[in-house]
Amino acid sequence: MPFDPMDAVRAVDELDKCVQIIGKYASKLKADPDKAANDLAEALEEIEKSCKALDEAIKKYLMLGLKADALDDGADLLLDIGGGGLATAVQKGLGSCQKMSNVYRNSINRWFERVFKSDSDEYRELAHVFQVLGSADGNMFDLMLSTARQLQTHADHTLTLVAAGKKQEARAHVLSAMAEMNKLRARTNELLASLYGLRAQFIAAARV
Repeated sequence: MPFDPMDAVRAVDELDKCVQIIGKYASKLKADPDKAANDLAEALEEIEKSCKALDEAIKKYLMLGLKADALDDGADLLLDIGGGGLATAVQKGLGSCQKMSNVYRNSINRWFERVFKSDSDEYRELAHVFQVLGSADGNMFDLMLSTARQLQTHADHTLTLVAAGKKQEARAHVLSAMAEMNKLRARTNELLASLYGLRAQFIAAARV
């Protein structure tokens, strides 16, 4: 079964839209700094965690096709990937939409209300972003987990081939998905780069 990254691509695209909207108003927020800026950075870290969890799982799987001894019996990498290890690692590493929702209600929203008190449209746009992020566990993060489960299925077939002594076929199976997986990794890392920059700005603003 071919690897199809579209669920995760949709999730990353939607998360990126949220991050871009926050970034659009970063200058106005930094012009009226607040300790809540640190909470906003923490909320963005939940998105970062999810992206990194998925990216690390894909990278670990691709190593099976690229690392010379990765398919040797008993290799640590094989043990990590088998038994549902890839999907479980992603599920464990996903961020929490509840945390994002809580910090928004407890501090970030008051900051937004103050900064955008004269522009209700801008305030509503940011409020909508956190409505979207507050339901990420049931939407965007679930789409990432769906892709992780598909990755696990792909990996399980690879391990079946290894167990049958078909290491060349196993390596070919991994490499057959490399192009699609690398496209997803590239898109995910674009979002991570945006997150790193935006979080750094808000962390700095919180110190003012």
